[in-house]
Amino acid sequence: MTFNVRMEGDAFSKAVLNSDGRTVSWDGTEKIAVIDDINNDIHEFDANVSGDNTSFSGYVNTDASEFVAVYPYSAIAEYNSEDSDGRPIYAEVPNIQEAVLGSFDPSAALYVAQSSSRDAKFEFKAAFALLKVNVDRDNVVAIIAENTRNNFAGSIKMNVSPSVSNGTGTVYKNITLRKSDGSVLEKGIYYMVVRYLGSSSVYENFKLSYLTDSAVYGQRTASESISDELLCRKAVLNLGSLTDVSEIGKSYYYSYLSGFDVKIGSHTINRKVDGDPILLTSANGSTTAINKSNLESGCIYFLKAVGTGNFKNANNPTITNKTYLISDTDDEVDVAMENVFNLADNGELYMKGLHMTMTGGKTSFFSINKNTSKSMKIFVMDGCRIEQSMANMISTSSSYKEYGVENIELVNNRFAIGVAANLVNITSSYTGISEYKSIRFVNNYVYSTTGINLPSTVFNYTGNTGDEMEAVVNNNIFYNVVNGGNFKHNTLKSAEANYNVFWAVDGTDPGANAKLWSMKTKAVIGSVSVDHNIAYGTLAEGRSWTIADSTTNTGMGSLQVESTNPLALVDVDNGTFIMASGYEKYGPQF
Repeated sequence: MTFNVRMEGDAFSKAVLNSDGRTVSWDGTEKIAVIDDINNDIHEFDANVSGDNTSFSGYVNTDASEFVAVYPYSAIAEYNSEDSDGRPIYAEVPNIQEAVLGSFDPSAALYVAQSSSRDAKFEFKAAFALLKVNVDRDNVVAIIAENTRNNFAGSIKMNVSPSVSNGTGTVYKNITLRKSDGSVLEKGIYYMVVRYLGSSSVYENFKLSYLTDSAVYGQRTASESISDELLCRKAVLNLGSLTDVSEIGKSYYYSYLSGFDVKIGSHTINRKVDGDPILLTSANGSTTAINKSNLESGCIYFLKAVGTGNFKNANNPTITNKTYLISDTDDEVDVAMENVFNLADNGELYMKGLHMTMTGGKTSFFSINKNTSKSMKIFVMDGCRIEQSMANMISTSSSYKEYGVENIELVNNRFAIGVAANLVNITSSYTGISEYKSIRFVNNYVYSTTGINLPSTVFNYTGNTGDEMEAVVNNNIFYNVVNGGNFKHNTLKSAEANYNVFWAVDGTDPGANAKLWSMKTKAVIGSVSVDHNIAYGTLAEGRSWTIADSTTNTGMGSLQVESTNPLALVDVDNGTFIMASGYEKYGPQF
């Protein structure tokens, strides 16, 4: 069959929005979905020509006499002619839409039509409204609209009248307009497709935001709610120019909300894959508790501190899902650890930009403390500062010896040591040591804050089992925390360590020769890449610098003891270290 198609009255266009912002035009490449009254199959029909009116051709069942059509074809999710609720069509308004200069994303604009005879004519009716924005700022990559009441996009249930309500899938109170390749938007007029408001409905706390290519955002909040008088079906609401929207600062929340990647260590998260975020704000002068149930069920938290606002963990959540805690800006956010995080069955915990302090007198920040059937899968800490004044960072409970963390990644962090403490501390009788498969320790500062050497280890296990771990320890500074092994294990599957700096105040006695690797089993490590590591400082009489025990250091480059100080600046109060001239490739690389 071939259907002749036109648009209702003054409806704005479909695939191409003309210069007047209202009239209809088809570009001739569209597809529509046609459903007949024989069954619920969705048939694909193709446009034949471009212009104000067009026709679509395709195939339907031979005995069909009633037809429903939806544009665009790809938006159709489900149709059930037997549904007693007005024979609804289930479709999707995308919450991340493609920015089209002078127009809108054609895949987002839903049109519906019905024909009850074989005259094969459709009059399409728009099932949406438009937000109009003038992009007149430089380097804008996304425009975001959001509100706290009623949904802009997502799953909808639509009738041919048309009427629109929530569908059975995910719905959104925010919507983003951007280029799929993430490029900067050309200056000019853009339109966002949104669900229109029904009678007496409103969009409350309406906000218009923009995001630049450097993750800087600006935002304006409407002084009044937007009602159905302003955004009814077929309406175009002009939101004005972005030059009228105040710049606020960096926001990784809005970057993630707009569909851009956020990197945490070697892991990347994206809204389309990992789900919607939560922005948790702590107002100036207040402390906001992080919700335990959200942490336990799995969530993506962005933490935004306003002024002196900070956060706290007052509970002891058990992490068994994917959980993310991310600073909204480049600045660290303060998190007071009044209680521990339990690391448990298949859980994944990712943290970025947190300044964590222990305030509750606990034995650790994180604990293997859940009797489940499996170990934790992934633990990642990136760009954090840990104040260890009374405890280890990760410890194990003697009641849960058989579990651990399969993969640990600690990168770009500052570990401020106030007492001799370990980052990962495992008792010697720990039967779950083989659960630890890898540790990646790169670009970190581990430093004593007291002015004296406090022997501390990155990974501390002194038992007789375990040979499965792969260890990467590159570009770190160990300042006044030298030990008879900054990394202790039974043995390793592989060892990589390059461009690390070991520094000790003169006269330091680490209790043994100062070294990076200390292996309980005196056996050669199978795969080794260890070179270009330096040390500075005169140790106590009888103590010397070495990379590892002589029986396990086969293939390792020696630890080079420097005669001049490789550190030009040390500020342990702020965790700031600057390498001296000629040593720039050593230590953390940012």
